[in-house]
Amino acid sequence: MSKSLRCLAAVLAVSWLGGCAVPLRVSLTPAQRAEIRELDTRVIIVQDEVIVDVKASQSAVAGVGFGLIGALITTTIDSKVTNSRVQAVQDLMGPFYAAIEDVDFRQEFDAAVRPALASYAIKVGRVETTPLGLSDARLRQWRDGLQAGQRLMVVVPRYTLSSDFRTFDAETWVTLWQKDGPDQPVNRGVLRYQSAPMGPGAEASVQAWSANDARLFREVMREAIAETLLMVRLDLDLTDTAAKADRQRDFAYLNNGDAATLTGTVVQERADRVVVLAADGRLHSLPKAPAATPTAAASPR
Repeated sequence: MSKSLRCLAAVLAVSWLGGCAVPLRVSLTPAQRAEIRELDTRVIIVQDEVIVDVKASQSAVAGVGFGLIGALITTTIDSKVTNSRVQAVQDLMGPFYAAIEDVDFRQEFDAAVRPALASYAIKVGRVETTPLGLSDARLRQWRDGLQAGQRLMVVVPRYTLSSDFRTFDAETWVTLWQKDGPDQPVNRGVLRYQSAPMGPGAEASVQAWSANDARLFREVMREAIAETLLMVRLDLDLTDTAAKADRQRDFAYLNNGDAATLTGTVVQERADRVVVLAADGRLHSLPKAPAATPTAAASPR
């Protein structure tokens, strides 16, 4: 497997833990963009159900924050403790999974992607959604099938619930490939969505996601898809590879349940959400904190 695909596969399997010495963000040059007549698009969604990030034992390894249900957990992690936590999560999530049994992220994404890409800055031709994972052979086959003026666009979403169950998080890699040339994309964007926090965490949040036939979960999942496809469209026209220092702001977000701060440049701001280009090149759609409700003035005595 090529270095670029090894990096991409590793990120999609267990999130970005470092080690791939390639820039996250790669932008088309004006000349490359002018050569494109049409995009042949593949949407790869291998995942069949929402995954919960499970924090690993901090006593076992420094610097590793989590493992994933259904993924191989590295042997440097205290597997006994981690397996216990995974089992506890599975037990807690039973009613939630029952409530979302008919939810199909792949189907929802497939239904939304075509109308969303109708307004893409480059003409989009064929769009196919597949559960088959990305491989060197499959990528080579798709690239070999390109016609003159076509480029291949590969869209790979991944989605989770945070370990405290409060947020729905999605990360999507979007790459453009030429038929010939190096085994590296000519354009790459990494797009992240985070929902507004749901409840105080733990069982209370799981119950909130599950209530009323998982109504709020379904709404948030569709918002995640819509925001992701918005960022797909926005990302193409972002030619800056880093946030502009004179326009940087700090934004609060949750890093797998822990409070964190992201520094970046606003790309789009609305009443409830903001899209931010971070210094590392990732594009984030973040919830805006609700405005504080003014307290009533005390009655004069």
